[in-house]
Amino acid sequence: MFLLSVCAIVFSAGMGTHIVKMGINVRKIAYALIGCGMLLVHSLSLAAASGYCDSNSRNTYYFWQNSITIGETVVSSGNNSGYNFTADTGITLQPGDNVIQLNPAYRFYNYTVYWRGWLDLNGDGQFTTDEQLFQTTSRGPVSVTASLPETFKVESSTLRIAMKYGSYPSACEVYYYGETE
Repeated sequence: MFLLSVCAIVFSAGMGTHIVKMGINVRKIAYALIGCGMLLVHSLSLAAASGYCDSNSRNTYYFWQNSITIGETVVSSGNNSGYNFTADTGITLQPGDNVIQLNPAYRFYNYTVYWRGWLDLNGDGQFTTDEQLFQTTSRGPVSVTASLPETFKVESSTLRIAMKYGSYPSACEVYYYGETE
């Protein structure tokens, strides 16, 4: 991930204001603000290494992550050669259950793909097994529920969603078929 600029947004709520980094991609990152227990994502562009491990696909010819929907927000990405970032996503996550619609696209045949998602809950720059939000398989669009702890109050966080053919992806893996966002 690379950081090019930082959005200067001030958000204040009764419980205080906290700045949160949130990336939906291995090479791109979004910035957000958190207040009153709600995470509001405001995306930005990238330019210096974030310290997160690499995760991407070498081949997206047969299938890729076409879009991800969280709440009312659709982030359409299309085929992006193994990773993607979309600016100004407007994604909102809250403590508790969050429904995420994962929408793959296929060139010829609907292969079974394996999905996993992680959120760096403690902001330490790593994705651990206890930070895995979901895993599922699909041959088309699928909805998953990502549960954030009610005590979620981290100042820096990154979300990673990976889709892979043949087996579940790990958080830090360069694999052959699929895509990371």
